[in-house]
Amino acid sequence: MWGHEGRPISESNDAGAPPRVPRRLGRKNLKSAEQHVAESEKIVAEWRGIVALRQAQGNDAGVARHLLQRFENDLAAHRAHRDAIKQMLAKEHNRAG
Repeated sequence: MWGHEGRPISESNDAGAPPRVPRRLGRKNLKSAEQHVAESEKIVAEWRGIVALRQAQGNDAGVARHLLQRFENDLAAHRAHRDAIKQMLAKEHNRAG
């Protein structure tokens, strides 16, 4: 696969440094990652409410708690991905600056 500079994407730009990602693409990826985080936060909040309601009503909340945990894991992964993109953009900014 070829990058924007006419070199393979897997090729490093600096000795041992990972390939550079065009800033525009990085910002687009960051926006997408932030949307995923926001959507996941909404889902987690809704499922926390579902678990609380089921418990308050005296109903079994086991399945709901299990699903909530999975959604919380997804949220953590989305946050980690977003943070990795932010870190990459900061490094690129420092290289360019």
